[in-house]
Amino acid sequence: MREVEEAISRGIKYLLSMQNDDGGWGEHYSSYYSEKPIIGKSTVEQTSWVLISLMECGIDDPKIIEKGITFLLEKQERDGSFPRAYTAAAIDPGRYDLYSLVFPLIALSVYKKRCVRNENDRDRV
Repeated sequence: MREVEEAISRGIKYLLSMQNDDGGWGEHYSSYYSEKPIIGKSTVEQTSWVLISLMECGIDDPKIIEKGITFLLEKQERDGSFPRAYTAAAIDPGRYDLYSLVFPLIALSVYKKRCVRNENDRDRV
């Protein structure tokens, strides 16, 4: 079990090191051809994947999670949709329209269940 905990800790540390200044996460498409990820423009898909992972690992530090949640909330369109990123698919860059809706909704729901502690927070989500 200790090995698993150490692996989780290293993974969390790595993800936190890749957070962009806008609060989101993104990977440049050239990462497909690189041994290490190349940080790119934040996307709602990749930000959602990271937030879900961090929250599922028990990270609920507002300084970390709130920045990502704010990024998602600011990106949501009036009709409820989110902008789609061309580079958000691991299999083949292209159109994966549901990724940009499903994953932000999951991230916001996990946030609401795990991190919302008071009425002021509840009004936000």
